[in-house]
Amino acid sequence: MKENKCFSRLVYRGRILDLYKDNVVLEDGREAEREVVRHRDAVCVLALRDDNNIIMIRQYRYPVGKEIMEIPAGIMEEGETPIGAAFRELKEETGYTAGEMEKVFSFYSSPGFTDEKLHLFVARNLTAGSQNPDPDEQIDIVEIGGGEAYDRVIKGEIEDSKTIIAILYYNKLFGN
Repeated sequence: MKENKCFSRLVYRGRILDLYKDNVVLEDGREAEREVVRHRDAVCVLALRDDNNIIMIRQYRYPVGKEIMEIPAGIMEEGETPIGAAFRELKEETGYTAGEMEKVFSFYSSPGFTDEKLHLFVARNLTAGSQNPDPDEQIDIVEIGGGEAYDRVIKGEIEDSKTIIAILYYNKLFGN
């Protein structure tokens, strides 16, 4: 199955995303409209201490109107590699430096409306340091055991999709 774009109109250009309204032709010849958010790739980091506790962050997320607990993550800068962005985001958001950073896999955040691709990394051999968040970020660091994190996912207390994916991966690794 394929849809062919016949027209695309930029509706909004923002700091982190662009919104397009596209007209497409379906395989059977019918026309349809698609709203597409174009978004740079991003990284997310499952940061594990030597005892395999997870370093997470808690911050207020304006779109959902509440604090969310999640793994460190962020948008890749122009020309930056995924692994470079993973090291940078971990340091900025948590203050931790990783001695080892391993890519696990990549996934689309919500392919029904955006092309955003996230690259999941596992960070180990962590060294604590000072946070350096973006000027508009207020971030608390949270250390949590893998079993507790998994329980919070199952109870619906952790709601961030990239974090849920990372914790399910952690559970597969360690069987908590």
